[in-house]
Amino acid sequence: MPSKGRPRSEEARRAVLTAAAELLRAEGYEGLTIGGIAERAGVGRQTVYRWWSSKSAIVSEAVVAGVISLPLPPSPEPLPDGAVPGLGSWLASFGEAVTREDTASVVRALAAAAAEGGPESEEIYARYTGPVKARIAAIAVAGGFAEGDAAVLADAVQGALLVSALTRRPVDAAYLAALGRLGEPRAARG
Repeated sequence: MPSKGRPRSEEARRAVLTAAAELLRAEGYEGLTIGGIAERAGVGRQTVYRWWSSKSAIVSEAVVAGVISLPLPPSPEPLPDGAVPGLGSWLASFGEAVTREDTASVVRALAAAAAEGGPESEEIYARYTGPVKARIAAIAVAGGFAEGDAAVLADAVQGALLVSALTRRPVDAAYLAALGRLGEPRAARG
């Protein structure tokens, strides 16, 4: 169904997404406002409200469009003996990146967008949440977990990091190490 009104200006759209990314880095999600985005982008508030229902929808679209990127460490390389490193080392780098304030601010925006059920939520799952879950599960399976258990572990790890980002709870190396130990088969945990 064709939309009513003027078609979206690609130049204005990019300006809004870029402005949102810049303000998100400078002010955090909580300091991000539609008025501030419109002003920085050089467009009217009505333009922003015509195209997006909320600031989280703008951030979500910016992530989908690649204007805002989120860290996703590469899969661990197999060790010389062919074994796959455990989840702990991968989680340390991933958890550290995801809970940094600049990234946590984006995570909070994406969580808000997902809760609103915006059109970008499926795309964000397909581009980010799903691949992270698959990567965690693959590492756990390589470490000896059954596939079903690995999927549950992946959800638990992502949930723990999401709660940390949402509540601004600092995540230290000991916490990440404990999460990583969850990814070790019971025999290895002792």
